[in-house]
Amino acid sequence: SERIEGTVFGLFQPGEELCPGGASLVLAEDPFRDYEVAAFVGEHVAAEIPAGRFGFRAGQYMASSDELRITVRGTGGHGALPHTLTDPVVAAAAIVTSLQQIVSRNADGTVPTVLSIGRLIADGATNIIPPTVEMEGTLRTMDETWRARAKRRVAEIAAGTAAAYGVEAEVKISDGYPCVVNDPALTARARQIVERLWGADRVEELALRMTAEDFGSYTKRYPSVFFRLGVARTDGPTGGLHTSVFNPDERALDYGVATMAALALELGR
Repeated sequence: SERIEGTVFGLFQPGEELCPGGASLVLAEDPFRDYEVAAFVGEHVAAEIPAGRFGFRAGQYMASSDELRITVRGTGGHGALPHTLTDPVVAAAAIVTSLQQIVSRNADGTVPTVLSIGRLIADGATNIIPPTVEMEGTLRTMDETWRARAKRRVAEIAAGTAAAYGVEAEVKISDGYPCVVNDPALTARARQIVERLWGADRVEELALRMTAEDFGSYTKRYPSVFFRLGVARTDGPTGGLHTSVFNPDERALDYGVATMAALALELGR
């Protein structure tokens, strides 16, 4: 079309939900090296925003995300004879508790930080203490310098706590997504386009989120904007994202397609 000045790419990447994320794999191939990229635009549904409405936030928006895996190794044995072994279960419990100090005592109170252990497997029995315990979790924050230090603290606290209980802790941290940081000028332009298209009353300001998106890799390299498309129903429950009961208002499809087309036409000018 004569209305398009430049090239518009539709990026269909793999593996967004997996660490390190599809965006990092795309960028590793540097597919846009021969182009001057005016804008990267990401549109994501929001179950808490009614269909026909949109959410924007300039600057910092979503957290970084790293995956934690810790193996605690001791010597298993009979639960009735704990004095004859080194118990990795008790040590693992202490490590889970001690890691919370990273947020409560090491993090700057002005920097949002979350550390959660979501999986802990001690595969023994009622009277058997296993030789190893496996745990997995996530570390999320909004500051890249603190993010690097926090990962070091995870390893230090796990090792120190394990040593106090006479066991060993092996820590593996998989570097995940960087923070999503929306370019302020580009976000302002995109918001104005959406307001002209649908009305200023259809656009709301988004709050910071400790959830993460691999789109953050694009925001580190190119001018980018990641916004929310409302999909909430008014005639019944919408359900939550990533659940079996998610039931969006499909009228949002019209709003989403039209908005992305308008942004493609306008942002490259």
